[in-house]
Amino acid sequence: MLNLLDWEATVIIRSRNPQTVGDSLAGNPLVQKALQTGRAQSGTVFIPSDELPNEGEDIVNRCRRSGGEPAAMLMGAAVPIFLNNKCTAVVLAGVLLNGDVKEVDKIRDLIFEGKLYKAKPVGTATIFMKDLRISTNVTDNRGSRAIGTRVSTEVAEQVLKRGLSWTGRARVVDEWYIA
Repeated sequence: MLNLLDWEATVIIRSRNPQTVGDSLAGNPLVQKALQTGRAQSGTVFIPSDELPNEGEDIVNRCRRSGGEPAAMLMGAAVPIFLNNKCTAVVLAGVLLNGDVKEVDKIRDLIFEGKLYKAKPVGTATIFMKDLRISTNVTDNRGSRAIGTRVSTEVAEQVLKRGLSWTGRARVVDEWYIA
């Protein structure tokens, strides 16, 4: 996704959905920080379901296919544009993580060096949006990526509700893993 915003964070143009303009992205944390500091910002942000349709129906559909929810996680950057020492615009760009498997495969291959055990990769990687797997190389019993499945109840309780880490056995889809 690539959007151009004015100095008040109002959308001037969207590359994916050019007919939808004029809405504000002032609530986007990357945009907020870029406007506050005057410096480029990067990170992962959540795009709520009420804002997602502005980015295009294809984006909404991809998010629904990746778990049923029309909400998204974006790995992105916001870069302020200056003219005569005054911020006149912000460029917001990013990669949608919902359903994208390149990042999790890179992580797995980097950490576990492509090693196999019983013809399966030794390790796996998952990106969660709250409790929903939106990107993973964990496979289900049919060999399909388990995108759209949920974190186990016990891990959700400790990590999402209590804010603690999880180390130990965890039921992932239909098998036990060390997490």
